[in-house]
Amino acid sequence: MTSARFDLAIAEACRIAQVPFEEFVSTVMAGGYPCLPGVAPGTPRRFDETDLLALYRYLDETDMNSPIMRGGLRRTVDWFKHKLNAATSLEFIIAFLRSIHLLPTSVKLIENRTEGLEYIPTDLRHLELFGDFLLEPGFYSYQDTSALTRLPPPRVDARDYDVILVDTPTRVAIQRRPGAKVICVVHDLLPITDLKLDDIATRLFLSRLYTSVNQADELAFVSNYSMNRFRALLPQYAHIPV
Repeated sequence: MTSARFDLAIAEACRIAQVPFEEFVSTVMAGGYPCLPGVAPGTPRRFDETDLLALYRYLDETDMNSPIMRGGLRRTVDWFKHKLNAATSLEFIIAFLRSIHLLPTSVKLIENRTEGLEYIPTDLRHLELFGDFLLEPGFYSYQDTSALTRLPPPRVDARDYDVILVDTPTRVAIQRRPGAKVICVVHDLLPITDLKLDDIATRLFLSRLYTSVNQADELAFVSNYSMNRFRALLPQYAHIPV
């Protein structure tokens, strides 16, 4: 799983794929969209190299390290407007219904067959390590809103895996089978102590961190400094193996 700033909203995906958003939504609501890949009930949805190329382009255009919301009235207002629009979207409602177990988790996979791509930039070559990508529209918008409103976190079905690696603290409830291990990677704790971040940004980070760490069987840190800072600021988790 990638960082919390990764938001595959339908509108953004349509922009990158050069598909009219309104036309796409109305057509899907009417019962179909001819260009979408077919899928048999109960089986994963598979995409071809064209879809994979669009995903890599999206990841190349998206700043995965963009800072969490900082102070300023205009930024705050814009942030709330964005969250309000997301909270009234169909994708958000579906994510909420899945979080309370009224809808099953979806399985829409893009097989990562990179041999069909002519060139992969250096900063994206780590993506070749993945076998498949799971797309979940509205996931990160719902994740942040659920943290602020105390709604249940979004769910991910990982029952087919022996080891689940959470590569950055993420507010997600992991479904796993008995004996499966969850490992949470902690990069740094700067959002807790950074004076330039506002209370909302700190609350969002803590919510992601607590949700991931509370499910972790082991923790991994990117440096000894991060590990020592974690133990100093959050001693209640000292019992989790590192």
